[in-house]
Amino acid sequence: MKKALMILLAVSVVCWISFASAQQEKPKTAPPATAPAATPKVVPAKESLKTAEGEITAVDTKLCTFTLKDASGVEKQFSTTPVKIKMVKVGEKVSVKYKET
Repeated sequence: MKKALMILLAVSVVCWISFASAQQEKPKTAPPATAPAATPKVVPAKESLKTAEGEITAVDTKLCTFTLKDASGVEKQFSTTPVKIKMVKVGEKVSVKYKET
């Protein structure tokens, strides 16, 4: 029994050492060369954002949208996150910065 345990221990140590040395010798290869990725066009934030001011006339918590009516009477619908839609109240006068898509 002792002899079998010693052989098992020796084999385990040899396997562990060979595995560790194989990991160190393995060259790290770069991914295969492909066409260079297209760089996205960066637009400064100040130029891409528009501002709308007015009163909130409707809130839809299921779709996370609200409707904003500006001073000229034009209504626009905006989307937001589920967390932020809980802070929106009908009748509030707000200023919204948005990017038109």
